[in-house]
Amino acid sequence: MQYDDELNRKCAVCGEEDCNWYYGAIVCEACKKFFIRSETEIDRVYNCMGKKNCNINKANRAACQYCRYMKCLSVGLDLRSNILIFNSILIILTFNNILYLFKKNQIE
Repeated sequence: MQYDDELNRKCAVCGEEDCNWYYGAIVCEACKKFFIRSETEIDRVYNCMGKKNCNINKANRAACQYCRYMKCLSVGLDLRSNILIFNSILIILTFNNILYLFKKNQIE
């Protein structure tokens, strides 16, 4: 059943279970908030103490912010994606309203 599969989605960044679709990817709340902070706070600078290929999982996701942020980008997180979806919904709703009004005026 598709609904059951949606309930068992794992975070594309850290692998935590029971995640949702945010900003263009399936991620957990922790990774979503980390990504928002990373994108909106201009003075944030991350450095990797390893070789820029750290393993990011639920247990160590806070260990390397650089690699976590790079993984956020690599899985497709983008703050603008929610705006695009919202704008698309507005366009569809507006079109449906215009179509409804047009049909209503044709009947009368």
